[in-house]
Amino acid sequence: MKRLFFAVIFVVSAIAATQLFAQQKMTVEVREVMVKTSPNYLAQSSGKLSYGTEVNVIGEEGSWIRISSPSGYLPKSSVTKKSIPKNPDQKYAGGSVKHDEVALAGKGFNPQVEAQYKKNNAQMAVAFSSVDKIEKLGSSEAELRAFQSAGKLKPR
Repeated sequence: MKRLFFAVIFVVSAIAATQLFAQQKMTVEVREVMVKTSPNYLAQSSGKLSYGTEVNVIGEEGSWIRISSPSGYLPKSSVTKKSIPKNPDQKYAGGSVKHDEVALAGKGFNPQVEAQYKKNNAQMAVAFSSVDKIEKLGSSEAELRAFQSAGKLKPR
């Protein structure tokens, strides 16, 4: 009798938890995030979502959530339950300041400080232009797979 009771409680709990996640909507709060086929950064990508996209959460695994349409996994850190502005730059100072400027200013670095560094040291100007070029670089999914294969990296 006890076994039956615990089995029923377990099944009801599992169904309730599934329903809770099935009805949960979250919003992407990063500029861009890749949907992964398994809860691992090295897993294949099955799609890409942009800032402000609403997703339906159907499960949770560690620091990842499972979503439907596109089916896959997202890091929890890339989504929020909160309502967010449609433009990511509207989150700060009514839209007059960009979010990357806020982050840099918090570290004591802003466009004025960068300009002063460039003015005071020609080598810094070269370094900043190199950093600007690197920031514009990106890797395609194919390049990432080739790197993963060459390094014999395997998702856990």
